[in-house]
Amino acid sequence: MTFILPWISFVMIASMSVISSCSKDDFTIENKAVTGDLTFIRTAFIPLSFDSTGLVPLSAQISMEGDGTLSDIGDVHFETTFKIDLVLGMGTDFVTTYTGSSPADSFSSTGTSQVQPNGSFLVQDNLGSGTGKFSKISGAGTTTVWLNQAQDAGTATMDWTVTY
Repeated sequence: MTFILPWISFVMIASMSVISSCSKDDFTIENKAVTGDLTFIRTAFIPLSFDSTGLVPLSAQISMEGDGTLSDIGDVHFETTFKIDLVLGMGTDFVTTYTGSSPADSFSSTGTSQVQPNGSFLVQDNLGSGTGKFSKISGAGTTTVWLNQAQDAGTATMDWTVTY
């Protein structure tokens, strides 16, 4: 009897540790700073409204795509579409999909942007809707976007806090 009681205690403690470890989410990274750089090209510019002459667009829907590398995430390809008020320099309705090196690994970002005094755009990103290895992704942060002189391509620098 004295041998059985310690054995039962050991089995119960081992079982509880297995159960408690199974209930925790196992993340690759948790609340970690993720940074990176992307290059992109504009793939569409669709005017949505014009000034009174009908010649100068006041707002537009823009689509872009590009590639880059994000720390702790790896190489990504992205595609984004958003609306922009060209008078106020404010972007809304961002829908961006980032795809990793495997097409099964992707996540999305939504947000808004505002032109900054230095000419860059600051995008407020909210991350989610992941698949594959990013299925548990969550996070937020900013992306600073610089356009080239023709405004048909540019670079972006991410500064996010991410869990996945």
